[in-house]
Amino acid sequence: MFAAGLALRRADDIHENAQKAPDKPPLTPSMLSVNEQLERIVEVAIVLLVGAMISTGYWSVPGLVLAAVLFVVIRPLAVWIGVREAGAGDAPRRLLAWFGIRGIGSVYYAVYFAGFELRDVIATELLSAVFTVIAASIVLHGISAAPLMELYRARRSAGRRPEIPVSDK
Repeated sequence: MFAAGLALRRADDIHENAQKAPDKPPLTPSMLSVNEQLERIVEVAIVLLVGAMISTGYWSVPGLVLAAVLFVVIRPLAVWIGVREAGAGDAPRRLLAWFGIRGIGSVYYAVYFAGFELRDVIATELLSAVFTVIAASIVLHGISAAPLMELYRARRSAGRRPEIPVSDK
């Protein structure tokens, strides 16, 4: 991946310097767009997998307890410690503490660890807890995203000075 990134960057540099084909866009932005689309497709596939697993009984009460502890204690504490000197205001820190980092990497980690000669019962418990946390996150954060972001925008707009339109004349 590192070599591919270097090659793409080099191709853009060559394209910019040569400017032999001004009608062709640089390669990197189009590749980034494709990568973002692929990431979203894979994320949807994994969310569908999580939904299928939960619907067949791969959810757990310990997973719900873990989700509650993660959402209410561990993540907020980690965010407050991690960004305390970043200069972020209280509102962005609260949003980050609630929503956390977007991603579904925990499935990859759980499957990776489940492949290490774990007994089937332990691997199943691990995967059930991970799927339960992900499902709880999708539901809770999905329901709260729009209202919380709207509240954040409204408060942020109320705290700004009104902009003075600049005339072109």
